[in-house]
Amino acid sequence: MLASDKQLAVWFCLSCESSLCATCKDSLHTGKVFSKHAIVPVSQRPKVVPMCAVHSKPIEVYCNTDKVRYRGSDLHCYRSTMMINDVVGSSQEAICHFCHLYGNHKGHDAVLLEVHVASQLKEVEALQHAVTNVLQAASDRSVALRSAMVCNDEWLRSAQEQLRRAGQSIKSDLESKLAVCDNALRQRHQVQCMRCRYISL
Repeated sequence: MLASDKQLAVWFCLSCESSLCATCKDSLHTGKVFSKHAIVPVSQRPKVVPMCAVHSKPIEVYCNTDKVRYRGSDLHCYRSTMMINDVVGSSQEAICHFCHLYGNHKGHDAVLLEVHVASQLKEVEALQHAVTNVLQAASDRSVALRSAMVCNDEWLRSAQEQLRRAGQSIKSDLESKLAVCDNALRQRHQVQCMRCRYISL
């Protein structure tokens, strides 16, 4: 029983070339038949080199001509972060040297797969750098807006305090003037009353 999707593969049998979960290793690879099998942790699994289906040679070349031909069509969805197996299975962009020299890709614009991957990584890094710059600019703008909002809040509070003080000053001034007018009217009334009494006598 090989490792299923429900069980995590933690071992790799170099002889069977299969991944094994802990249960499979203990139950299937313990007899005399499997005693000489070399089992290593799955992290030490040998790197699998994709082979050309036509020439049975390692896939080491990337065809730029077919990349342009298939881009945007139903045959291939161009992705910069594609695995080798996806490239081989979805189009003819990744090929062997025989395909490039003698096969259907003869005369096409092609580069070594390592060079193509390196250029793609540079593009990804440039994109990451651009995204980082945009995020930093947005963060700086956000800080500036927050600072402006704080300044506006402080200005608003200061203006409100000044209006409150001005209102209190005007109120106090009006109250004092009203008191003076009231006293003047009372005194005038008293004088008028005294004149009336004097005349009546």
